[in-house]
Formats: sequence, C-alpha cells, structure tokens
Amino acid sequence: MTKIRTLLVAVAMVWIPVAALATAQIPDGIVMDGERTPLHAEPLNALLWRSPAEGGIELKRPEQPCSGNWRGYRAEWRLQDRQLFLENVFTDACANVPPEVPLSSLFPGKSGPIRADWFTGVLVVPQGKQTKYVHMGYQSVYERYVLLVLKKGRVVTRVDLDEPPQ
Repeated sequence: MTKIRTLLVAVAMVWIPVAALATAQIPDGIVMDGERTPLHAEPLNALLWRSPAEGGIELKRPEQPCSGNWRGYRAEWRLQDRQLFLENVFTDACANVPPEVPLSSLFPGKSGPIRADWFTGVLVVPQGKQTKYVHMGYQSVYERYVLLVLKKGRVVTRVDLDEPPQ
C-alpha cells in the first residue's frame, strides 16, 4: 500500500503543475512495447532546469511558443530493455514541420539515441483510445495508463491502470 501511495503522490507532483497550463499540450511521444504513444511527462525538463555548470543543457526555443506547446519543444523517447532513451527533439512543435534539434548540439560528443540516465521520476503513458478530450494540460482521458517509476533512467516499477491516475 505504501508503494502505491508513494506512486500516486509522485504522479500528482507531475500532473498538477501541468494542469495549470490551461490549454491541451502537445505531448512528447514514446515507443514502448513496440507501440508509439503519447507521453504525459517531460523528462527532458530535468536537464533544462539545471544550469550548464550542474550538467544541464540549453535549448533555443521559439520566442513566442504556441499555446499548445508552452515548453517550446517536443521530444521523442524509446523504452528499451527497461531503459529510457531520448531519440529526437523538435522546437516549435506547433509548426507544420517542426525543426529538429541535433542531439549532438544538446549533448556534445554524443549522438542519439541518448540514454536518459539524468531522469528519476514517474512517466505517465496513456494507452488505447482517447475517451474524453479536456482542453487543459494532459488532462484528456484514455482507456488505460501505464505508470513507470524510473531511477536514473531505468524502470524500477511498472503499474498498469484501467483508469486515469489520481
């Protein structure tokens, strides 16, 4: 019971700040179990909030991001062998053809995919059909969800849900 409570608190910490955006957001994407789905979490933010001296990265974002992408980028991820990898980053996600950011410009000396060993937290992965659209953050409802708890980019716990996480 303590694990589930801890997991729900962690999900709330991810979900509540995103809900404040007040516009449905273009999510990151993730390939998991051979299927591409939206990702209702932003693992790249863990690096963007750090200074370069603390191992953070700098990403040039649009001067005026669209309301559907306040963070100014969209990332594509892959979960493989219980490890999270960053595959692509695009700025101006509302553009018809969003510009791709070379991963080597964010991670000098490296090329993709990049192992996301900087990320510790919870990933919320909606699955199936969207059953209810909500014009706010990542609040739209899907048929089911997978919650992944990661430590240094590696999955330590997976919880499958038939209802939205609370």
